[in-house]
Amino acid sequence: MVESVAVSGVIRTLSLVKKLSETAEISISIKNNSFHTLSNVITYTNGTSIDAINPIIAPYTNPPPVRFETNLRGTMGMLCYQIEGTSYYLLISWKVPLLSIRRRNQFCVHVCESPLPEEQKEKNLFFKHVHKKYKKFSEQSIQWLNNNDMIIVNVTMSNR
Repeated sequence: MVESVAVSGVIRTLSLVKKLSETAEISISIKNNSFHTLSNVITYTNGTSIDAINPIIAPYTNPPPVRFETNLRGTMGMLCYQIEGTSYYLLISWKVPLLSIRRRNQFCVHVCESPLPEEQKEKNLFFKHVHKKYKKFSEQSIQWLNNNDMIIVNVTMSNR
């Protein structure tokens, strides 16, 4: 049986030349096309959440996206959902510079056996390790196989 989870991120970077108070925004959508519930979300971000994070994403649902706003340093963060019925976690991370001169938007999705740590310092170290190892700059797809059930995670990142 093939199950899929689709994650898309829309990253809008506004020009700093216009105004110093301008910000960047990232929007993350998760469409759960699997029989697994995504739950027990843990977050790590240096930005501000504009919309409430969906604490539970039920099977075969498409909840509203979550949006984050950033400051002059840019934004980075990670969402970690437990994949119920398994010992795995879905990690979604991003790193978006406000000024994109010689820097590119990064997006990462990874399935692993370790959840995001509780302590802030440990979250930062975990983010740096996982994001650095698995980051992507454009569309990607990963597959995860467990007991003959396959979960496909599709990721799309775009600038608007």
